[in-house]
Amino acid sequence: EIKKNIGKIFKKHNIVEYKSEPDYLSIDDYYKVIAYGGLYNAFAPNVTIDQITLTFVEYKYPRKLLRHLREERKLKISNPYEGIYYIQGDVFPAQIIVNDKRLPETENIFLKSLRSDLTRVEIENVLKALNMAGRTEKRLTYIETLLRVNSKLIKEAYTVLKIEPKDSIFVKTVTQAFQELYEESGWLPDYMDNLYKTAEVKAKAAEAEAKFAKANAAQAEAAEAAIETIAVERAIAMIKDGLPTEFIVKYSVLPKDKIDTLASNFESESAEKQNE
Repeated sequence: EIKKNIGKIFKKHNIVEYKSEPDYLSIDDYYKVIAYGGLYNAFAPNVTIDQITLTFVEYKYPRKLLRHLREERKLKISNPYEGIYYIQGDVFPAQIIVNDKRLPETENIFLKSLRSDLTRVEIENVLKALNMAGRTEKRLTYIETLLRVNSKLIKEAYTVLKIEPKDSIFVKTVTQAFQELYEESGWLPDYMDNLYKTAEVKAKAAEAEAKFAKANAAQAEAAEAAIETIAVERAIAMIKDGLPTEFIVKYSVLPKDKIDTLASNFESESAEKQNE
């Protein structure tokens, strides 16, 4: 038995049709899923028809479908909870969950947040809710999905993590989601190149100057110092963005011990500013 509003209708076997944001729940979709229920009942062993329910998750209110079911099929449509509509009297008990402003965020924050138009505040709220719910590492797929469809807010959302110790399960899990998303999507090289393009240009210019000045040891040394200065600036920018150490090592010319020192100094400075 599930006491939550979206699961109260559930029985032993529950078929879910989840519509994407641009899509909508049509009359044909409704009967198609009824057919799925019939096939499931016919071919799955030890399943009886009274153990099956249907759930439709939709981002738009299905006015045409509900009118059809109410007026033409004469089925009973009830609204027991905000954003949730029960269809009674058909082959299977069914519910339609309208995932828009009708569905209360207080009780359904994780379902309501599966959208591509979240604001920075909404992403912060769902990340905080995930943290409070615990078992964050078991929700990695959800976090990846959330970030995938709201990629523009990844950097802003990362600021929320500063409320947690960097070695907490919550921070590690979300950081892992960032890493896997960037690597899987092939975004990481472009992200790094675009984000630090200015530093990259400066570093290349300094490198060219170093090669040109090989005959002059003093100039070469100065150019190498300039390269290191740019590398340090780039590493500090990555540290401020909360990127993992292994990424900073990979995309800078600095060794890990140097990056660890820079990170430690940055944390100390941030702590001093907060105290002020």
